[in-house]
Amino acid sequence: MTDYFDKLIKNEIRFLIDEKKLCSGMTLAFGTIDNSANYNYGITGNNHLNVSNETIIDLASITKLFLSFAYFHLYDTRLVDFKRPISYYTNKFKNIKDFSIENLLHFNCILKTQHRISNMQYEQAVDEIMHISGKISNMPIYSDMPSIVLGFLFEEISQMTFGNYVDTLVERLSLNNTFWHSQKKYNNFMDYSGEIQISNNQINSLVNPPLLVNDAKARTLSNNGQYLCGHAGIFSTCDDMVKLSQALLSNKIISEKSLNIIGTVLNTNSEQRFGNLCYCKSPNKHLSEVPSNFSENAFAMSGFTGNYLCIDPQKKLFIFIGANKLSNRISKCDDSIEIADSIISVNNKKIVCSKDFVFKKDRLRDVCSDYLLKTF
Repeated sequence: MTDYFDKLIKNEIRFLIDEKKLCSGMTLAFGTIDNSANYNYGITGNNHLNVSNETIIDLASITKLFLSFAYFHLYDTRLVDFKRPISYYTNKFKNIKDFSIENLLHFNCILKTQHRISNMQYEQAVDEIMHISGKISNMPIYSDMPSIVLGFLFEEISQMTFGNYVDTLVERLSLNNTFWHSQKKYNNFMDYSGEIQISNNQINSLVNPPLLVNDAKARTLSNNGQYLCGHAGIFSTCDDMVKLSQALLSNKIISEKSLNIIGTVLNTNSEQRFGNLCYCKSPNKHLSEVPSNFSENAFAMSGFTGNYLCIDPQKKLFIFIGANKLSNRISKCDDSIEIADSIISVNNKKIVCSKDFVFKKDRLRDVCSDYLLKTF
Protein backbone atom coordinates (compact mmCIF):
# COMPACT_ATOMS: atom_id res chain seq x y z
CA MET A 1 0.00 0.00 0.00
CA THR A 2 2.79 2.44 0.92
CA ASP A 3 4.68 1.77 -2.32
CA TYR A 4 1.47 2.29 -4.29
CA PHE A 5 0.84 5.74 -2.81
CA ASP A 6 4.51 6.67 -2.97
CA LYS A 7 4.44 6.09 -6.72
CA LEU A 8 1.18 8.05 -7.12
CA ILE A 9 2.54 11.04 -5.19
CA LYS A 10 5.78 11.14 -7.18
CA ASN A 11 3.81 10.92 -10.43
CA GLU A 12 1.57 13.84 -9.44
CA ILE A 13 4.57 15.96 -8.42
CA ARG A 14 6.27 15.26 -11.74
CA PHE A 15 3.03 16.03 -13.57
CA LEU A 16 2.97 19.54 -12.06
CA ILE A 17 6.70 20.23 -12.46
CA ASP A 18 8.00 18.26 -15.44
CA GLU A 19 4.93 17.82 -17.62
CA LYS A 20 2.83 20.93 -17.03
CA LYS A 21 5.73 23.07 -15.74
CA LEU A 22 3.31 24.90 -13.45
CA CYS A 23 6.03 25.31 -10.83
CA SER A 24 9.80 25.04 -10.76
CA GLY A 25 9.99 22.90 -7.64
CA MET A 26 8.10 21.73 -4.60
CA THR A 27 8.43 20.55 -1.02
CA LEU A 28 5.53 18.50 0.31
CA ALA A 29 4.66 17.13 3.74
CA PHE A 30 1.63 15.46 5.25
CA GLY A 31 0.95 13.55 8.41
CA THR A 32 -0.55 13.25 11.86
CA ILE A 33 0.32 14.59 15.31
CA ASP A 34 3.19 12.10 15.61
CA ASN A 35 4.23 11.12 12.09
CA SER A 36 4.83 12.78 8.75
CA ALA A 37 6.12 12.07 5.25
CA ASN A 38 8.15 14.49 3.12
CA TYR A 39 8.84 14.79 -0.62
CA ASN A 40 11.13 17.27 -2.39
CA TYR A 41 11.49 17.70 -6.12
CA GLY A 42 12.66 20.30 -8.64
CA ILE A 43 14.53 23.57 -8.22
CA THR A 44 13.94 26.77 -6.28
CA GLY A 45 13.75 29.05 -9.34
CA ASN A 46 16.35 31.18 -11.07
CA ASN A 47 18.86 30.50 -8.29
CA HIS A 48 18.82 26.86 -9.47
CA LEU A 49 19.07 25.16 -6.08
CA ASN A 50 17.49 21.82 -5.27
CA VAL A 51 14.32 22.23 -3.24
CA SER A 52 14.57 20.76 0.24
CA ASN A 53 12.45 20.63 3.38
CA GLU A 54 14.63 23.53 4.64
CA THR A 55 14.05 25.78 1.61
CA ILE A 56 12.71 29.20 2.69
CA ILE A 57 9.23 29.84 1.28
CA ASP A 58 7.10 32.99 1.08
CA LEU A 59 3.91 31.70 2.71
CA ALA A 60 1.86 34.54 1.18
CA SER A 61 -1.81 34.18 2.25
CA ILE A 62 -1.08 31.32 4.66
CA THR A 63 -0.15 34.30 6.86
CA LYS A 64 -3.93 34.72 7.25
CA LEU A 65 -4.06 31.44 9.17
CA PHE A 66 -1.47 32.78 11.61
CA LEU A 67 -3.75 35.81 12.08
CA SER A 68 -6.71 33.50 12.67
CA PHE A 69 -4.69 31.68 15.35
CA ALA A 70 -3.85 35.08 16.89
CA TYR A 71 -7.54 35.99 17.14
CA PHE A 72 -8.47 32.62 18.60
CA HIS A 73 -5.73 33.09 21.17
CA LEU A 74 -7.59 36.28 22.19
CA TYR A 75 -10.85 34.30 22.11
CA ASP A 76 -9.39 31.63 24.41
CA THR A 77 -8.21 34.27 26.87
CA ARG A 78 -11.58 36.06 26.69
CA LEU A 79 -10.09 39.27 25.36
CA VAL A 80 -12.37 39.37 22.34
CA ASP A 81 -15.96 38.70 21.40
CA PHE A 82 -16.21 38.16 17.65
CA LYS A 83 -19.80 39.39 17.56
CA ARG A 84 -18.95 42.82 18.96
CA PRO A 85 -18.51 45.72 16.52
CA ILE A 86 -15.12 47.23 15.77
CA SER A 87 -16.19 50.38 17.65
CA TYR A 88 -16.27 48.41 20.91
CA TYR A 89 -12.48 48.05 20.73
CA THR A 90 -11.30 51.23 18.99
CA ASN A 91 -12.45 54.58 17.62
CA LYS A 92 -10.45 53.97 14.44
CA PHE A 93 -11.96 52.60 11.20
CA LYS A 94 -14.90 55.00 11.58
CA ASN A 95 -16.38 54.10 8.18
CA ILE A 96 -16.80 50.45 9.17
CA LYS A 97 -17.16 50.89 12.94
CA ASP A 98 -20.42 48.90 13.06
CA PHE A 99 -18.95 45.86 11.32
CA SER A 100 -18.42 42.95 13.69
CA ILE A 101 -15.10 41.16 13.94
CA GLU A 102 -16.98 38.08 12.79
CA ASN A 103 -17.93 39.88 9.55
CA LEU A 104 -14.24 40.39 8.78
CA LEU A 105 -13.06 36.95 9.86
CA HIS A 106 -15.61 35.29 7.55
CA PHE A 107 -15.14 37.62 4.54
CA ASN A 108 -18.78 38.70 4.90
CA CYS A 109 -18.02 42.23 3.78
CA ILE A 110 -16.69 44.20 0.84
CA LEU A 111 -13.97 46.66 1.82
CA LYS A 112 -12.36 49.25 -0.43
CA THR A 113 -9.76 51.95 -0.03
CA GLN A 114 -10.18 55.16 -1.98
CA HIS A 115 -6.85 54.67 -3.74
CA ARG A 116 -4.55 51.71 -4.40
CA ILE A 117 -2.08 51.39 -1.55
CA SER A 118 0.55 49.30 -3.33
CA ASN A 119 2.65 52.22 -4.51
CA MET A 120 2.06 54.60 -1.59
CA GLN A 121 4.39 55.64 1.17
CA TYR A 122 3.73 53.84 4.46
CA GLU A 123 2.00 56.76 6.22
CA GLN A 124 -0.34 57.34 3.29
CA ALA A 125 -1.20 53.67 3.05
CA VAL A 126 -2.01 53.40 6.76
CA ASP A 127 -4.26 56.46 6.46
CA GLU A 128 -6.08 54.77 3.57
CA ILE A 129 -6.69 51.69 5.72
CA MET A 130 -7.92 53.75 8.66
CA HIS A 131 -10.46 55.39 6.35
CA ILE A 132 -11.43 52.24 4.52
CA SER A 133 -15.12 51.95 3.66
CA GLY A 134 -17.39 49.09 2.72
CA LYS A 135 -20.59 47.20 3.20
CA ILE A 136 -21.77 43.93 4.68
CA SER A 137 -22.25 41.29 2.02
CA ASN A 138 -24.87 38.54 1.89
CA MET A 139 -22.33 36.44 0.03
CA PRO A 140 -18.78 35.97 1.38
CA ILE A 141 -16.15 37.31 -1.00
CA TYR A 142 -12.49 36.45 -0.58
CA SER A 143 -10.25 39.49 -0.27
CA ASP A 144 -7.03 40.59 1.45
CA MET A 145 -8.68 43.69 2.93
CA PRO A 146 -10.45 42.13 5.94
CA SER A 147 -7.15 40.56 7.03
CA ILE A 148 -5.31 43.85 6.63
CA VAL A 149 -7.86 45.61 8.88
CA LEU A 150 -7.79 42.72 11.37
CA GLY A 151 -4.01 42.94 11.53
CA PHE A 152 -4.21 46.56 12.70
CA LEU A 153 -7.19 45.84 14.96
CA PHE A 154 -5.33 43.02 16.70
CA GLU A 155 -2.92 45.55 18.19
CA GLU A 156 -5.80 47.72 19.42
CA ILE A 157 -7.33 44.75 21.26
CA SER A 158 -4.24 42.95 22.55
CA GLN A 159 -1.74 45.82 22.97
CA MET A 160 0.76 43.79 20.97
CA THR A 161 1.37 43.80 17.24
CA PHE A 162 0.55 40.84 15.04
CA GLY A 163 4.29 40.57 14.38
CA ASN A 164 4.94 40.35 18.13
CA TYR A 165 2.43 37.52 18.40
CA VAL A 166 4.13 35.60 15.56
CA ASP A 167 7.56 36.15 17.13
CA THR A 168 6.29 34.74 20.43
CA LEU A 169 4.76 31.73 18.66
CA VAL A 170 7.94 31.11 16.68
CA GLU A 171 10.08 31.16 19.84
CA ARG A 172 7.72 28.96 21.83
CA LEU A 173 7.50 26.27 19.12
CA SER A 174 11.18 26.54 18.10
CA LEU A 175 10.26 27.38 14.50
CA ASN A 176 13.87 28.26 13.81
CA ASN A 177 13.39 29.18 10.15
CA THR A 178 10.05 30.97 10.34
CA PHE A 179 10.17 34.75 10.27
CA TRP A 180 8.71 37.98 8.91
CA HIS A 181 11.84 40.02 9.57
CA SER A 182 15.28 38.46 9.85
CA GLN A 183 18.93 39.42 9.80
CA LYS A 184 20.04 35.85 9.16
CA LYS A 185 21.57 34.94 5.82
CA TYR A 186 19.70 32.17 4.06
CA ASN A 187 21.22 30.39 1.09
CA ASN A 188 18.42 28.04 0.07
CA PHE A 189 15.22 29.96 -0.72
CA MET A 190 12.50 30.04 -3.35
CA ASP A 191 13.49 32.59 -6.00
CA TYR A 192 10.32 34.15 -7.40
CA SER A 193 12.08 36.37 -9.94
CA GLY A 194 10.88 36.37 -13.53
CA GLU A 195 7.19 36.61 -12.63
CA ILE A 196 5.01 38.04 -15.43
CA GLN A 197 1.53 39.54 -15.20
CA ILE A 198 -0.67 40.66 -18.10
CA SER A 199 -3.25 43.36 -17.40
CA ASN A 200 -5.19 45.38 -19.98
CA ASN A 201 -2.98 43.77 -22.62
CA GLN A 202 0.10 45.23 -20.94
CA ILE A 203 2.91 42.79 -20.17
CA ASN A 204 4.53 43.48 -16.81
CA SER A 205 7.73 41.79 -15.72
CA LEU A 206 7.90 42.03 -11.95
CA VAL A 207 10.95 42.51 -9.79
CA ASN A 208 10.74 40.08 -6.88
CA PRO A 209 13.85 40.57 -4.70
CA PRO A 210 14.88 37.49 -2.69
CA LEU A 211 13.40 37.07 0.79
CA LEU A 212 11.14 40.10 0.36
CA VAL A 213 7.40 39.47 0.58
CA ASN A 214 5.90 39.07 -2.91
CA ASP A 215 2.67 40.94 -2.16
CA ALA A 216 3.00 44.66 -2.94
CA LYS A 217 0.43 45.76 -0.32
CA ALA A 218 2.27 43.82 2.36
CA ARG A 219 5.59 45.40 1.32
CA THR A 220 4.12 48.89 1.61
CA LEU A 221 2.46 48.25 4.96
CA SER A 222 5.57 46.60 6.42
CA ASN A 223 7.32 50.01 6.46
CA ASN A 224 10.63 48.45 5.41
CA GLY A 225 10.21 45.37 7.56
CA GLN A 226 9.03 47.04 10.76
CA TYR A 227 5.50 45.60 10.75
CA LEU A 228 3.83 42.36 9.71
CA CYS A 229 0.70 42.82 7.62
CA GLY A 230 -2.35 40.67 8.33
CA HIS A 231 -2.64 39.02 4.93
CA ALA A 232 0.93 38.20 3.84
CA GLY A 233 4.53 38.48 4.98
CA ILE A 234 5.58 35.32 6.84
CA PHE A 235 8.37 33.09 5.51
CA SER A 236 8.93 29.51 6.62
CA THR A 237 10.14 26.04 5.62
CA CYS A 238 8.42 22.70 5.15
CA ASP A 239 10.06 21.41 8.35
CA ASP A 240 8.70 24.32 10.36
CA MET A 241 5.23 23.99 8.86
CA VAL A 242 5.18 20.36 9.97
CA LYS A 243 6.08 21.52 13.50
CA LEU A 244 3.38 24.18 13.38
CA SER A 245 0.72 21.78 12.12
CA GLN A 246 1.53 19.14 14.72
CA ALA A 247 1.56 21.74 17.50
CA LEU A 248 -1.80 23.05 16.31
CA LEU A 249 -3.31 19.55 16.28
CA SER A 250 -1.89 18.97 19.77
CA ASN A 251 -3.68 22.10 21.06
CA LYS A 252 -0.38 23.82 21.81
CA ILE A 253 -1.32 26.99 19.90
CA ILE A 254 -5.02 27.41 20.60
CA SER A 255 -7.56 25.38 22.55
CA GLU A 256 -9.24 22.29 21.16
CA LYS A 257 -12.54 24.19 21.16
CA SER A 258 -11.09 27.00 19.06
CA LEU A 259 -9.35 24.60 16.69
CA ASN A 260 -12.66 22.89 16.04
CA ILE A 261 -14.51 26.13 15.23
CA ILE A 262 -11.96 27.83 12.96
CA GLY A 263 -13.54 25.99 10.05
CA THR A 264 -17.12 26.89 11.00
CA VAL A 265 -19.12 28.08 7.98
CA LEU A 266 -21.61 30.86 8.74
CA ASN A 267 -22.75 31.68 5.22
CA THR A 268 -23.62 29.11 2.56
CA ASN A 269 -24.71 31.61 -0.10
CA SER A 270 -21.62 31.01 -2.23
CA GLU A 271 -20.15 27.91 -3.82
CA GLN A 272 -16.90 28.56 -1.99
CA ARG A 273 -17.23 28.20 1.76
CA PHE A 274 -15.26 30.22 4.30
CA GLY A 275 -14.43 29.87 7.96
CA ASN A 276 -12.36 32.23 10.08
CA LEU A 277 -9.79 33.56 7.57
CA CYS A 278 -9.77 30.21 5.81
CA TYR A 279 -11.46 28.09 3.20
CA CYS A 280 -13.74 25.22 4.23
CA LYS A 281 -15.16 22.16 2.56
CA SER A 282 -17.48 23.03 -0.32
CA PRO A 283 -20.12 20.84 -2.03
CA ASN A 284 -18.53 21.98 -5.29
CA LYS A 285 -15.43 19.77 -5.31
CA HIS A 286 -13.73 21.88 -7.98
CA LEU A 287 -13.90 24.94 -5.72
CA SER A 288 -13.26 23.14 -2.43
CA GLU A 289 -9.83 23.76 -0.92
CA VAL A 290 -10.48 20.89 1.51
CA PRO A 291 -10.31 17.25 0.33
CA SER A 292 -13.72 15.60 0.17
CA ASN A 293 -12.66 12.80 2.54
CA PHE A 294 -11.54 15.21 5.29
CA SER A 295 -13.84 16.18 8.16
CA GLU A 296 -16.56 18.81 7.88
CA ASN A 297 -14.66 21.23 10.10
CA ALA A 298 -11.33 20.89 8.25
CA PHE A 299 -9.93 24.15 6.92
CA ALA A 300 -7.30 25.29 4.45
CA MET A 301 -5.56 28.25 2.85
CA SER A 302 -3.59 28.67 -0.38
CA GLY A 303 -0.81 31.17 -0.95
CA PHE A 304 -0.33 33.07 -4.22
CA THR A 305 3.32 32.03 -4.49
CA GLY A 306 2.32 28.36 -4.75
CA ASN A 307 1.60 27.16 -1.22
CA TYR A 308 -1.15 25.24 0.53
CA LEU A 309 -1.92 24.21 4.10
CA CYS A 310 -4.86 22.06 5.20
CA ILE A 311 -5.70 21.07 8.76
CA ASP A 312 -8.25 18.45 9.84
CA PRO A 313 -8.89 18.98 13.59
CA GLN A 314 -11.18 15.97 13.94
CA LYS A 315 -9.03 13.36 12.20
CA LYS A 316 -5.82 15.07 13.37
CA LEU A 317 -4.28 15.31 9.88
CA PHE A 318 -2.43 17.96 7.88
CA ILE A 319 -1.12 18.55 4.35
CA PHE A 320 1.42 21.20 3.35
CA ILE A 321 2.58 22.07 -0.17
CA GLY A 322 5.34 24.61 -0.74
CA ALA A 323 5.93 25.32 -4.43
CA ASN A 324 7.26 28.12 -6.62
CA LYS A 325 4.67 28.87 -9.29
CA LEU A 326 5.89 32.38 -10.08
CA SER A 327 9.45 32.10 -11.38
CA ASN A 328 9.54 32.70 -15.17
CA ARG A 329 5.80 32.16 -15.36
CA ILE A 330 2.67 34.22 -16.02
CA SER A 331 0.89 34.41 -12.67
CA LYS A 332 -2.03 36.65 -13.71
CA CYS A 333 -3.60 37.55 -17.03
CA ASP A 334 -6.74 39.08 -18.53
CA ASP A 335 -9.68 36.69 -18.80
CA SER A 336 -9.86 37.43 -22.52
CA ILE A 337 -6.42 35.92 -23.17
CA GLU A 338 -6.47 32.45 -24.63
CA ILE A 339 -4.71 29.82 -22.54
CA ALA A 340 -3.99 26.54 -24.32
CA ASP A 341 -2.88 23.73 -21.99
CA SER A 342 -1.40 26.25 -19.51
CA ILE A 343 0.52 28.04 -22.29
CA ILE A 344 0.15 31.66 -23.43
CA SER A 345 1.83 33.00 -26.56
CA VAL A 346 3.50 36.35 -25.79
CA ASN A 347 5.31 38.10 -28.67
CA ASN A 348 5.56 34.76 -30.45
CA LYS A 349 7.10 33.19 -27.37
CA LYS A 350 5.29 30.45 -25.49
CA ILE A 351 5.22 31.06 -21.73
CA VAL A 352 3.68 28.88 -19.02
CA CYS A 353 0.68 30.42 -17.24
CA SER A 354 0.49 29.06 -13.71
CA LYS A 355 -2.69 30.74 -12.48
CA ASP A 356 -4.54 27.39 -12.51
CA PHE A 357 -1.94 25.77 -10.25
CA VAL A 358 -4.39 26.31 -7.37
CA PHE A 359 -6.75 23.83 -9.08
CA LYS A 360 -4.20 21.56 -10.76
CA LYS A 361 -2.50 20.81 -7.43
CA ASP A 362 -5.73 19.30 -6.09
CA ARG A 363 -4.98 15.87 -7.58
CA LEU A 364 -1.76 15.76 -5.54
CA ARG A 365 -3.61 17.01 -2.47
CA ASP A 366 -6.24 14.30 -2.83
CA VAL A 367 -3.67 11.52 -3.25
CA CYS A 368 -2.06 12.73 -0.01
CA SER A 369 -5.41 12.72 1.82
CA ASP A 370 -6.16 9.20 0.56
CA TYR A 371 -2.70 8.07 1.70
CA LEU A 372 -3.25 9.58 5.16
CA LEU A 373 -6.64 7.98 5.66
CA LYS A 374 -5.64 4.53 4.39
CA THR A 375 -2.15 4.05 5.77
CA PHE A 376 -1.40 6.41 8.67
